Amino acid sequence: MESYPLMAAALNATGRPIMYSCEWPFYLLDEPKKINYTEIAESCNLWRNFNDVSNSWLSIIEIMDFYNANQQKLIDAAGPGQWNDPDMLIIGMKNGLTVDQAKVQMTVWSIWSAPLIMSNDLRDIAPEFKEILLNSDVIAIDQDPMGKMGRLMLNSDDTFVYTKPVMPAQVSDSSFAIAVVNRHRAFDYTVKFALNKVGMYHAAGYHLKDLWSGKDMGIFMPNDTLSVDVPPTGAAMFKATLI
Repeated sequence: MESYPLMAAALNATGRPIMYSCEWPFYLLDEPKKINYTEIAESCNLWRNFNDVSNSWLSIIEIMDFYNANQQKLIDAAGPGQWNDPDMLIIGMKNGLTVDQAKVQMTVWSIWSAPLIMSNDLRDIAPEFKEILLNSDVIAIDQDPMGKMGRLMLNSDDTFVYTKPVMPAQVSDSSFAIAVVNRHRAFDYTVKFALNKVGMYHAAGYHLKDLWSGKDMGIFMPNDTLSVDVPPTGAAMFKATLI
């Protein structure tokens, strides 16, 4: 793996702003104790650390499972200029994800602050998938300047709740993005949780916006319960802005 730092040095020596994508941790999947993300981040801007994504819902689930199982080391590694890369977006590819499943990938990748690199044919994309890829509110969560990777906070059977600190922020607190995912193929779920159960304690409360519908949700206090209806293999996403 000594070639990665050498390549990084050569790229930096050009004096040009070049984004360097590595597969360093991917090649150490069978030897996870040898993965040193501190060392990797010194050379690489983004890095693949799991199997290639394929044009299927199962592939999205497998990547989510890997990231959920390893989230603490991945969160510690991520930050501005150094990103975990769960692989490309498959949104809009033929015979792949449904619209709801595409929202799951866009939601979760954005909560993770992952690179949003499209793999579809831009000449031939259905309007509903184009709308997902162009959602500026969701993209803003992915591109938030804090550069934090989101964390899985709640998990019950097929439902998952993630939060991610985002701007605007104060000295001791921040706004948050919230993602709610239902991975069951057949059943709708109503997911309910108090904000203080997912790490949100700002005493003055938060102003919530549904990022997929654009709906203003109003003011929520830390002990208020958010109730979210999520379709099968679907997702919801919110921004909770500090008051």
